[in-house]
Amino acid sequence: MSFHIVFRGTQRNGIPAARRALVDIAKSWGVTGDSLDDIGLVAGELVANAVIHAPGRLLAGLKLSPDGDRVVIEVYDPSRRMPTGAANFGNSNLTSGRGMLLIEGLSKSWGAEPTILGKKVWAELAVPTVTASTQSRSERRAAVITRLARPACFQPRMPYLNSPLRKDG
Repeated sequence: MSFHIVFRGTQRNGIPAARRALVDIAKSWGVTGDSLDDIGLVAGELVANAVIHAPGRLLAGLKLSPDGDRVVIEVYDPSRRMPTGAANFGNSNLTSGRGMLLIEGLSKSWGAEPTILGKKVWAELAVPTVTASTQSRSERRAAVITRLARPACFQPRMPYLNSPLRKDG
């Protein structure tokens, strides 16, 4: 199961909203506790890196493994410049890169891949096994509509029943 959100990554004030959206998706799958915190931290760092180093149209996504024991956070951006990871950590002359140390520490694995429009940076995190809904998208949509609909909305309107042109038998 996967979800993606598209946002304009030109201002840092959009980072919390993107992070919160990904955490909310994980929460809807049944992920709880420290795993949600880790997802929030890693998602925040990946999104922040994209906003800072490659502003523009960004795409962030979250995928749940078929076994329900891992999530993959993906952030797509328009830059072809690949992240260096935490290899330069400790170099006091550098002003960035420390977020990658956090990503490396919290994720099971991470990487970056070129795409047609830039690159994808991803991180895989282990989570306690969760069971995502097996409903299709249309079934979930129908369930939401059913919950929100009022019974009065489904009463058919037949104006012709009270029409003076109507003739009975």
